[in-house]
Amino acid sequence: MKVYSISKRVFYGICILILILPVSHHWRLFLTGRPVTGTVGEFIIYPLETRDGTHPVEYASEVHFYAGEIKHTAYGPANYKYRKGRRMKVIYNKKDPADNCIVSFSGFYLNNYTALPLIILIFWASFYLSFNRYRRKQGKMEKQKKQKKQKSSTLLQEVRRILPLLLATWIHTVSMAAVHHIFPAAGTGEINLTINRALPGDTLLFHPGTYTGPFQLEHLQGLPGKPVVIMGSTGKEGVLTTIDGGASPGMGLQQYAFWLRNCAWITLENLIIRNCWTDLVRAEESAYISVRHCRLHGGKRALYATGRGSHHFLMEHCSWEQDERVWSHRDGFSWEELHHGKQQHYNGSLFQGSGISGVFVLRDNRIQNTFNAFRL
Repeated sequence: MKVYSISKRVFYGICILILILPVSHHWRLFLTGRPVTGTVGEFIIYPLETRDGTHPVEYASEVHFYAGEIKHTAYGPANYKYRKGRRMKVIYNKKDPADNCIVSFSGFYLNNYTALPLIILIFWASFYLSFNRYRRKQGKMEKQKKQKKQKSSTLLQEVRRILPLLLATWIHTVSMAAVHHIFPAAGTGEINLTINRALPGDTLLFHPGTYTGPFQLEHLQGLPGKPVVIMGSTGKEGVLTTIDGGASPGMGLQQYAFWLRNCAWITLENLIIRNCWTDLVRAEESAYISVRHCRLHGGKRALYATGRGSHHFLMEHCSWEQDERVWSHRDGFSWEELHHGKQQHYNGSLFQGSGISGVFVLRDNRIQNTFNAFRL
């Protein structure tokens, strides 16, 4: 019976590979990114989303850096405060500066990714100790039969047995969801590029301020349990993320806040959307779209879905006020004019589907000064 063993050299080598997993998570940035020096700013509230959909309150230090002439912000580990004014190395993606990392021990190891290597290290150490104890026992029995038989394998054989585990772990670590930070100073075109490069499970975090849109999502695909989340946030003095299309009421306008085409598993959350006509959110041939905890104002329809490939829509915990003129007749318009006349752009609804495959859920929403809750 041939008995294999794992040498101490191999054991410690594998331990080192496991411990550098938090660093290798940023391998793309090390290969193609650009290093700069940033300056530590404020220690602020940093919104996160867990797998169960909750938003725990965390704090993180801002590290400001420049990509060209544009100022960007990286964030340190949650609840770990850097000294304000400290200079720190940052590596960022040349095409998307929001994709960045802080080059320091705390930046690599004081985050959620560190838990996975620690768990693997514990399993690896347990396996090594158990395997070698069994090897010693079997080795004594083999010595009695064939003392000249080789008892250990070569280094290559040992690495081949462990390599699949390490490769699977590395792929899992690299593919973990990311948070992309979006700021009002960025142009609409740049923001659209960032959104459409998102991967399943990623979060597009819109920082407080006013954006214009329209934000066009094309062929953006999340997965069940890993949607692409577009989320607003709250800043100092209660400043919120607001998307203001700046459009006046009318028909046939395309000043949407979000225009989704051939998308799936997308969540819009914690946003203020106003002055977008004809629709605030328009979905074409898209499925599994959720709008949650949003404050909506104006538009003929808050969410309009069209196409046979469109199905499974959810709107919950939102508020929508179309326009007080719908019921006040402040400008002297009659019901007929508002319903099917020259002011028919007010004859809308919170949700409307046109030729869709079905399944929509509206729950716990507050609607006022509008013609309909939903239309099909």
